[in-house]
Amino acid sequence: VTHNDPPTMMKVRALWSTAVQSNRSVGQKRGLASAAAWEELREAVYGDTSTTTTAPLERFDQFCDNYRHASLGDLDHIYNSRDPASLGQRLKVSGDYPGLQRHAPVHHISEVSWASEVESATGSIRDELARYIQDNKGDHVADDDSATFSTDFFSGAYGNEFNGVALVRQGKPTDIARSFFPQVMELLTKFDLVGGNRLAFFARQRAQSGIPPHSDCTNYLYTAHLGIHIPTEEILTDVIANNTTNVKTDSAPPCGMMVGGKTVVWEEGKLSIIQNAYPHHTWNNTSQDRIVLYFDFWHPDLSLEERRALTIFTDMKREWEDEEKGGFPGPPPVDDPRLRALLDRYKQ
Repeated sequence: VTHNDPPTMMKVRALWSTAVQSNRSVGQKRGLASAAAWEELREAVYGDTSTTTTAPLERFDQFCDNYRHASLGDLDHIYNSRDPASLGQRLKVSGDYPGLQRHAPVHHISEVSWASEVESATGSIRDELARYIQDNKGDHVADDDSATFSTDFFSGAYGNEFNGVALVRQGKPTDIARSFFPQVMELLTKFDLVGGNRLAFFARQRAQSGIPPHSDCTNYLYTAHLGIHIPTEEILTDVIANNTTNVKTDSAPPCGMMVGGKTVVWEEGKLSIIQNAYPHHTWNNTSQDRIVLYFDFWHPDLSLEERRALTIFTDMKREWEDEEKGGFPGPPPVDDPRLRALLDRYKQ
């Protein structure tokens, strides 16, 4: 491939990216939609399906059936919740679990038994983060601390101003978590806050920035934010105060979040619990960075059996999306004449 024709090369890259996403969806669909994979999943959840006496998990079975029978184009489609009790949620079929009862955008910490113990550990959590930052200062160049705070979250969709330190990815502790954050990981593990497709990280929102409205498209997880460093002094500038992307109003706090129309104000040492299937956005109109400990946890309406079944589902789904089983990124579909013509043109 030559690079003498930048516009055409950009088209090649765009088409290739489209093909990769298409192959990813095909692999995803080919996996858990196939009869063999479905039987494998059922056996993992229920045991030997010919002799098992395990009572059926009706909501989980319905959830899997909805996923299994979705068309290929519907796998990544985002739609409004069809449940009248959760109007306003934006979901994907892989995150739409039926029959859940509690749907408020913002929840009180009394709904979880571990809230006070997590809040009381704020000091030791902050200390571990400070030691990690200090130990990694040698990796920095000038004001660049990308060696400590990575932007590799949510596919980098929120830009360089939103970054963090990963502790748990897709339910699995990271090497950084094992090496630098033993107390945090002991706390998360103690209260079953690791596993499944869950995420935990120190989330940093840089000064004078924000995240635009979006949904995480999953209703069977809640998200908790523990305030680690929450600035309060606002900087009033035309750029920030009038930034319609971040949708900050005159009455809003200088650093906060809006979830399903409800305002959340972080406090240091305090938990905020949200259902982020509702559209939400953040803003930080101060001169300092905001840092929270972010972690997902199971919806309280899920039984222990359903949590186990969802963990198996997400683990198997991830396997089927793997390159070897799902067939991506791999070569793009040969039936795309635009891509084939471009690649033939440059294969010399």
